[in-house]
Amino acid sequence: MITIGAREAKDGFSDVLENAQHDEVVITKHGKPIAIIRGVAGMELEDIHWATDDDLQRQLQRARTPGRRKIPHDEVKRRLGLR
Repeated sequence: MITIGAREAKDGFSDVLENAQHDEVVITKHGKPIAIIRGVAGMELEDIHWATDDDLQRQLQRARTPGRRKIPHDEVKRRLGLR
């Protein structure tokens, strides 16, 4: 992880974007984190959306909880009216 001040990030934004393709860049203001930049070169926009959706990530985590009841694929299709 790279940490950089807001003013330095502004002055060297192109470099920040390049570095973000290889490592997360944390932007700070007065020594406190205010943003994070993560490179997404090569990813599809939809994949970026799903990867950064906090609500979806929480739902996925709950679904992965051991012992949680799972619905078989055929049952999901039946409930959705799919064949």
